[in-house]
Amino acid sequence: MKRIRHVIPYLFVFFVGCGSDNLPPEMQKSLDKTVSYISNFKMSLSRLPTDNEYATWSRTNDLRGVVDYKVDSANTNEYRVYIWRGERLLIYSSKTKVLSDAE
Repeated sequence: MKRIRHVIPYLFVFFVGCGSDNLPPEMQKSLDKTVSYISNFKMSLSRLPTDNEYATWSRTNDLRGVVDYKVDSANTNEYRVYIWRGERLLIYSSKTKVLSDAE
């Protein structure tokens, strides 16, 4: 079980990397770091971080392009990470593990 806990964050980072090949390297690192933080937080405390907990963490990290994080109101086990890339807002969904344009 301990081994699985150490492997899961890397799987998340791998899947984030697969779905977001259009991000510049610094933004991709920031997204990977954010997804890793959220998944580690969830494994440690069995819940997603609140907006305040995420905001506190993000202030202490140099995140390029990552501007916000929200828990899905319909399913509290899923979340979205918002990324500002130039003039476009992109959304990373934990459900699909893919970046998409904001609607």
